[in-house]
Amino acid sequence: GKFDVVAVSPRPYFIFTPMLAASSVGTVEYRSISEPMRASNPFIDCLQAEATKIDTAAKTIRCRSVQRPKEEFTLPYDYLVTSVGVQSATFGVPGVRENCCFLKSVDDAIALRSRLVAQFEAASLPNLSDADKEAMLTFVVVGGGPTGVEFSGELFDFLRQDVRRYYPKLVSFVRTKLI
Repeated sequence: GKFDVVAVSPRPYFIFTPMLAASSVGTVEYRSISEPMRASNPFIDCLQAEATKIDTAAKTIRCRSVQRPKEEFTLPYDYLVTSVGVQSATFGVPGVRENCCFLKSVDDAIALRSRLVAQFEAASLPNLSDADKEAMLTFVVVGGGPTGVEFSGELFDFLRQDVRRYYPKLVSFVRTKLI
């Protein structure tokens, strides 16, 4: 063809982000909301890497491999199309990165689902007081934007349907808060 197209992305898939909340509670399977980059167009060369520097004068991009972070390489270009990635904003609040689950990727959705289930399993132990169970099963969603509100709705459905079925003795201890 006329062009050699190279896609550089830290993730080897495209994701339909509006469905991340549903995926995080198991309503939708995560494979249903992602599409492998290599499957999207056989004429695109896909590299799983991060672009770390763009040199517009030399028309090159410096990249770092995701799989092998010590490996860096340079790609030349004639035309460059960029699309910025996303990172969750913590606004400098101490403890956010260490204590919160984020919802920006399939990996985040999987981790969040695992953490939810782990909380219910831990709260099922017979040696816990009612106060301990309530503390363990109080879920706070921070962020009233589309992701936070959508996740709150999905969490509500998860609590109403799945938790009632699998953890009926814990339903009265569950609390949710949207901040």
